[in-house]
Amino acid sequence: MLDIHAGERPIFLIDHSMGAILTLRMAAHPLWERLGDIDVAGVPLQYGPEMKAVIDHYFATGERTKGDVNTLRAMFYGPDGSYNPAYTVEINRLHTVPALELADAFRAPSVLPSLMMQIKVPVQWTIAEHERSSIGGHAMLDRVTKSLPSAKRVLTHLQINSGHNISVHHVARAYHTSVCLFLKNAD
Repeated sequence: MLDIHAGERPIFLIDHSMGAILTLRMAAHPLWERLGDIDVAGVPLQYGPEMKAVIDHYFATGERTKGDVNTLRAMFYGPDGSYNPAYTVEINRLHTVPALELADAFRAPSVLPSLMMQIKVPVQWTIAEHERSSIGGHAMLDRVTKSLPSAKRVLTHLQINSGHNISVHHVARAYHTSVCLFLKNAD
C-alpha cells in the first residue's frame, strides 16, 4: 500500500483513460495533498454517438455489447497506418474490463466536472487527434482549461496522428517525451 505521507517528495501520476479518471478523482481529494503534477490522456468528458449507444445499452440491460470490430478499432485506435495492427488483435476489451470500472468510466462525464473544479495540482491533459471513444479536439481542450480553475498550472495538448490509445501509436515516443518534459518542469 502506498503511504502518501512517507518522505518529502511529491507523487507524480501519469494515467490514461480509466486510470486517468481515477487520477483526477484522487487529485480532487484532500487526502492527496502531497500529490505532485498529474498527466492524463484519453479522459471522457463527453461521449460521442457511437460510445453513447454502447453506454445506453449497458445501463438499460446490464449487458456489454461487443460492437463491430472495425468500429471499435476506429474508436480506440484511429486511422490505419498510425499504429501497429498487431496491437488490435484483442480489440473487444469491453468484455475484460470489470463491471464497476466500466460503469465508473461511463459515468465520468457527469462526475468529473465538479471534481475538476477542486483540483489544485498542475495538470497536463492530452487528447488524441483521432479520438472517437469520446469527444475531443481543440474545443474540448478549451473546456478542460476552463474546468480546472484552481489548478496551479494547466497545459493541454492535441496529440497529432493518434487515436485514443496514444501509447501504441507511431507517435508514442513524441507523446511520452511531452509527458517527461512536463514532469521535468514540475512545480
